[in-house]
Amino acid sequence: MDNDFRGVTYGAIGYASTGDYITSAQIFSNVLGEGVSFHVQLPYTNSFGWFLGNNIYSNTNANSVPLFTDPASSVMHIFNLTL
Repeated sequence: MDNDFRGVTYGAIGYASTGDYITSAQIFSNVLGEGVSFHVQLPYTNSFGWFLGNNIYSNTNANSVPLFTDPASSVMHIFNLTL
């Protein structure tokens, strides 16, 4: 929580490792940059248990943009509360 990854040079969150996997994660209230890649990049089969909430997603110019995932069909749970 409360991490600022808008200055990343490649991508904010990603997981690709042979033989290992993370089945679930919760990422809340962060600033995630995409660098030259994606905000979140996971194997499709490992994206079911991932939850992203109340994050801000930025592009290389530090502008707020919609979440950019790879694959685009990821089934992670995404929500943003507005008060």
